Amino acid sequence: MQLAHDLTHNVHKGSIMEETPCAIVVPVDFSDASWAALERAVKLAGGEAGVHVVHVLRPLSAVEPGIVWGTVNDGTRNQAAKDRLHGELQRRGHGRVAARVLFGEPSKAVADYANDKGAPLVIVSAFGHSGFLRSLLGSTAERIVRHCQCDVLVIRPPQGTSASL
Repeated sequence: MQLAHDLTHNVHKGSIMEETPCAIVVPVDFSDASWAALERAVKLAGGEAGVHVVHVLRPLSAVEPGIVWGTVNDGTRNQAAKDRLHGELQRRGHGRVAARVLFGEPSKAVADYANDKGAPLVIVSAFGHSGFLRSLLGSTAERIVRHCQCDVLVIRPPQGTSASL
């Protein structure tokens, strides 16, 4: 069964993408494992229609050097993240998925986005960041499962990637 059989494809108007109904939300942190989750989502949806990719930026502390020196703000971070996200999606052949940059605590922001969009499914990788950082931050995937009102598919990273070690 195709999750997105009745969804329409995104329509490009210049650089702005029209919103499509949301069938699957995929959080990406630019790790190989998160891109594998996107591949699974596109396969399950039967195409890119209805797949929403989100990248979450954590809030910066007031003592971060970029904040102190006035060289970084939420606007510059948002634009840099959008540019990287859209560039990476194009490079991977998924330029037609809906893509958003969110701010906040990643698991809560992903769950809130999925809940607000009425998404029936979130697909997340079991691992993104490596060892020490993961142990320090805890499992984002586990927190997404707790916060989401919809089903969450947690996938294992592909063999041979740094996240599978």
